[in-house]
Amino acid sequence: MTFYRPSYYKNFKCIGSDCAFTCCREWSIGVDSKTLKKWQRLRLPDCTISPADYVTDGQIQLNAGGLCPFLDESHLCNMVKAHGEESLSNTCHTFPREWHVFDERTEETLSIACPEVFDTVWNLERFEIEKSDRPIPFSHPAEEPEPCQELFFKIRDWFLEILQGDNISKNSHPVSTELALKIIFFFALDLYEAYVDDRLTDSFFEHYKKHNLYDQLVTEISRNESAPMDSMFEQNELLLDLSENYRNQGMYRQWLEPLCKSAKEMESATSIENIEKALEEFQQIWESNERHHRNILCEEIYSTCLIPGGDLYSMVLKLQWIAMTHAVYKQAMFLDWLKSRDKASASGETSGETSGETSANSKLIATMIFRMTGYSEADIEEYLENSFEDIIWEWPYFALVVG
Repeated sequence: MTFYRPSYYKNFKCIGSDCAFTCCREWSIGVDSKTLKKWQRLRLPDCTISPADYVTDGQIQLNAGGLCPFLDESHLCNMVKAHGEESLSNTCHTFPREWHVFDERTEETLSIACPEVFDTVWNLERFEIEKSDRPIPFSHPAEEPEPCQELFFKIRDWFLEILQGDNISKNSHPVSTELALKIIFFFALDLYEAYVDDRLTDSFFEHYKKHNLYDQLVTEISRNESAPMDSMFEQNELLLDLSENYRNQGMYRQWLEPLCKSAKEMESATSIENIEKALEEFQQIWESNERHHRNILCEEIYSTCLIPGGDLYSMVLKLQWIAMTHAVYKQAMFLDWLKSRDKASASGETSGETSGETSANSKLIATMIFRMTGYSEADIEEYLENSFEDIIWEWPYFALVVG
């Protein structure tokens, strides 16, 4: 079996109780049926309660503080202490590791919903994928391969090349992550149309790739960029929409409540001149971290754009979801930065992150956003269907969301 994985995968180590945003906190922790059956025979330390008593509808019921009931006062797992690592459910045992098993390849990845992974990806010089051949170490039947599966990999990998600037001609210049994302979605819509019409073949793709309008698109899109304030207000609305269910469930209160309070104040602001100036200042900081945002987007495209059973339709939906996640993440960072700047200004201090830096709070907010958007494929489709007039967006709306 051929394995693909990011270059940093092999170096990841969970920091356990030192983690500032443990995966055992304010998150749906699934328990597979095999583990649940095993748990019915086990007992937690110093009590007669079975761990299975804390499971309802396949999910561990968190305590009043939003923590897994198996955590001790040091944030270590009582299940592991009493019964070993093998007693954990698949979710707890594997996170943040993920495996996508295809017909002739397995793709390994690490979820950036883990703050340590986010930190690692953020600090990469460049997102790289390693390839190796080795026996598959676990029993995991591959999905029935799609007829065009290998072609889908080529398309996904081309999108990564565009994002990293590997496809540009000698006369071209690297573009921003936002502009690259808009170009990728333009190509994705074109290829999806060919796929629907049964025109998408290897030869069609190679011809399209060779004769694409990359340079022309860069010029045209740059000339007709969305107004920054229009994009910001759309991103603000998406943040509020996405947060609603989590706030209703009382989740992520520490970060969501102040963010949503600021977002609502932004939404109802009568004077936008100060907001516009602040956005210009923030945009300079955002752009100074270009390499880091590019790494995050590369990881998202690699790990989520094509999963077993996926096709061009699901790839287009995933690109929309990535754009929405990027938009909500950016708006959350803007609101958090604005609050920090105003607080520092009031106390006569200086504030603001510089290139390559993320404050501890910013990293935790980013991790929260990626946890909030860590939907399954079916849930993503349902959300897009319920939230937008058309499940597949028109390109101008995608451009507005990305900013």
